[in-house]
Amino acid sequence: MRTFLKYREPDQYPAVNQAELDYIAAGGGLIRVSAETDAGFSWERVGALLRFRQIWGACLGQFGGNSTLVFFLTWFPTYLATERQMGWIKIGFFAVMPFLAAAAGVMIGGIVSDMLLKRTGSANIARKFPIIAGLLGASTIIGANYVNSDAAVIAILSFAFFAQGMTGLGWTLISDIAPRKLMGLTGGVFNFAANLAGIVTPLVIGFIVARTGSFHYALAYVGAVALVGALSYIFVLGDVKRLEVD
Repeated sequence: MRTFLKYREPDQYPAVNQAELDYIAAGGGLIRVSAETDAGFSWERVGALLRFRQIWGACLGQFGGNSTLVFFLTWFPTYLATERQMGWIKIGFFAVMPFLAAAAGVMIGGIVSDMLLKRTGSANIARKFPIIAGLLGASTIIGANYVNSDAAVIAILSFAFFAQGMTGLGWTLISDIAPRKLMGLTGGVFNFAANLAGIVTPLVIGFIVARTGSFHYALAYVGAVALVGALSYIFVLGDVKRLEVD
C-alpha cells in the first residue's frame, strides 16, 4: 500500500527532464493509456496474440520449466520417502538442498543474462541462452533414475532445480516481446501456461506412480517436458523483439 501511494509515472516527477523521458519512452517504459491504446480484453485479441510464434515458444518453454518446479513443490518429499526409502529426518535435511540450489540458479540466470546483453548487445543471446541452458539442465533430472547413492540423487536433483531456477528469466523475455497494447494480456497468457503446468504435472505424476508403483517414468516425464521446452525456445520462439498488433 505504501508503495502504491508513493508511485508516480515517470513524467510526473518534478525533477525529471525531457532527455530522461525520451530515453524511457525509447525503451518502451512510457506508454500512455487512452481510448486508442487501452485494448481491454476480447477473445479476438487473444487470438491475435496467439498468432505469433514467439508467444507459443515462450509459453511452451514456461510450461516445461514450471513442470520441474511443480515436481519439487508437490511430489519431491514423497519421492524421497517411497522411492528412495529415506527416513523423515534425512528427508528434512536433504530436501533443503535443491531449493538452495534453485535460489542460486535464479540469481545466476539473471546475472548471466545481463552480462551477455552488455557484451553482445543481442537480446536473442542474452535472454534465450540462459533459459535454454536452464531447461536442458533441468532435463537431467532423469539421471536420478540411474544412481543408487542418496548423495548422488540429491546432487542430480539439486543441479536440475538449480538449472530450473535459471528459467525464471522467462518473465524478462516476455516483457521484451509483449505488444505495447497487450502487455497485460500477454502476461496473463504466459502465466496461464505456467499455472497449467501446476495442474497437469501433479496429475500426470500421480497417474504414473499409481499405475507403475514407481517414480521412474514420472522423472522421465518431467525431464522430457523440460527438454521440449528447450527445443521450443530453440526452434519455435524465433527472434526476441517487440511484437506489434493493430
